[in-house]
Amino acid sequence: AGEDGEFSFSDVYDPVTFEGARFCEARVWSFFREVAAEEEHIEQYLDYAQGYNLTNRMPLYVKAGHKLGVNETMWHMRNHYEGTWLDPSKDVGAGAWR
Repeated sequence: AGEDGEFSFSDVYDPVTFEGARFCEARVWSFFREVAAEEEHIEQYLDYAQGYNLTNRMPLYVKAGHKLGVNETMWHMRNHYEGTWLDPSKDVGAGAWR
């Protein structure tokens, strides 16, 4: 069969697609970008969050750069990619809202 370490739950039950990376993993990347410790180097996964390089998988979890409180966590849930490549207000579809 194979070693447990070789098994990928994600690859078996929900293989990553462009849509999955761009619309789901991008949200995780944006959160990690704000809270991860500097040594996690989250920016290296931007091409994955963009859906361009699906082999550059993000880690399942990261070490936080600081202690997160409940209020801060709630604010992160309001994130709309402001200030990132993924910011929809800078997208061609933003129209007059730019």
